[in-house]
Amino acid sequence: MKRAIAKIIKILGPDILLNTDCFFIALEDLKPTSISEIKILKEAYTKPFAQLLYDAYTQNIKINEGTIGKQLEAICESEKNHYENLYKCLYKDIYGTVPPDVPAYRKNQSNTVISSTAIRKIVDNISKKEINETFFLGRYMQVVKGSETPIEWIVVKKDSKKVLAISKYALLVKPYNNDWVSTSWQKSSIRQYLNEVFVKEAFSDVEISVLCDSQVIADKNSRYESVKQGGNTSDKVFLLSINEVDEILGENRICKPTQVITDKIQTGEDGTCRWWLRTLGYDTDCATGVYADGKIDRAGFSVNSEDAVRPAICIRIG
Repeated sequence: MKRAIAKIIKILGPDILLNTDCFFIALEDLKPTSISEIKILKEAYTKPFAQLLYDAYTQNIKINEGTIGKQLEAICESEKNHYENLYKCLYKDIYGTVPPDVPAYRKNQSNTVISSTAIRKIVDNISKKEINETFFLGRYMQVVKGSETPIEWIVVKKDSKKVLAISKYALLVKPYNNDWVSTSWQKSSIRQYLNEVFVKEAFSDVEISVLCDSQVIADKNSRYESVKQGGNTSDKVFLLSINEVDEILGENRICKPTQVITDKIQTGEDGTCRWWLRTLGYDTDCATGVYADGKIDRAGFSVNSEDAVRPAICIRIG
């Protein structure tokens, strides 16, 4: 194991230690490495632990490659029983003091790394889904006082090359734009957030690799055609437009928020909520949405209002 790790770092550099997905893909490609050891190491490989290894390699602080290799091998051999002691030992080797706390051992937890092989299986599974069927991809905080759970997506459009899907539940609450000014989907803060923050929080690097860079069209609002909608964009995560909702969403217009955001928004008697669309409304400082009953608000709310968000993605299947 330690030779394999040293070889990976020599070829790809120490930054690979902080990219968990790529690190384990490279590790799995080295045939001499035990699959069982890799499996155990994945479960113990927390972000703080990865940072310790990175610090050790880049700053050469009181530790060498051999020591790190032995520590990693020890984790693989001893699993949970000695993980806490090993972590404290490594921390002390690097920083010269005991750690303030120890990250929880990850065995049997649901946030283990998804390998490229697993992703291929997921894509194969998605390719078999028909319109209105659901699948799981990515993870997000959805339950109060819980951990991240798999995100459920509804297939709303499909062809031989890609699947368009929208989250079954509203996942977050955000303004369309942080300031009440003239804007567009192209310039909005929600577009920036979804493609710079949410995508990294919800998906692993390998999962992101199967998301299409979708050509997002700045559709006109048929009721307010004089309102300029901005330019087309290329996004991995986006909001649906009025036209898309009219054409493909059907009964899936109605949605409920996840438990973690229920108290942040107004909901109907049946627990459903209003959610944003990317199309602007009667003016460029208002954005449209879908009411809790599924009807489209074509005039829109002020863009700095907080509303529920149902991300949409395209997955490459062919």
